[in-house]
Amino acid sequence: MSDDRGTEFLKAIYDLIPDELRNLKLGFQFIWTFDILYKGFIQSIVWGHLRKALPPETKIPLSTSADGNTRQANLQDRHKAAVDNCEKALRILALAPTEIGLSMVEEFADHITRAEGVRSEWDKFLYQVRSQVWPELRELEERKRVREQWIKLVEDAELINQQLGTDRL
Repeated sequence: MSDDRGTEFLKAIYDLIPDELRNLKLGFQFIWTFDILYKGFIQSIVWGHLRKALPPETKIPLSTSADGNTRQANLQDRHKAAVDNCEKALRILALAPTEIGLSMVEEFADHITRAEGVRSEWDKFLYQVRSQVWPELRELEERKRVREQWIKLVEDAELINQQLGTDRL
């Protein structure tokens, strides 16, 4: 059906689906257009932890803090806390692409297998592309086409013979 791979293959399938097969069309559109930019996602999590550990309005005294730490020690503690919190969050976030991907595949599956009327949409779509999906059907379709052509030629010959027969009388 297509030499494309990955999301481009899904786009190629989407392009083959007639507009009236809405559930299938929507399912394939949903999955091939899905794109998440992890940069913004990760950045928002990291900045959130940095703001907690190093708030911009912090008034750190020049000499010592209330608990006796120096300004440098206070900043080092906050820095360590920020790094530790970011590391924990990023470890958890490392699993997110898998979970997000699984949820997207589940949504795709809902559209193309469980939506109301989707079974008949699959039947209609696969009927239209059957020789592309099942290459062995190409030969059968070619035989059917040749047979239909042969029958038409035989019918035409019979009609001509009938006309010739009546013209001679």
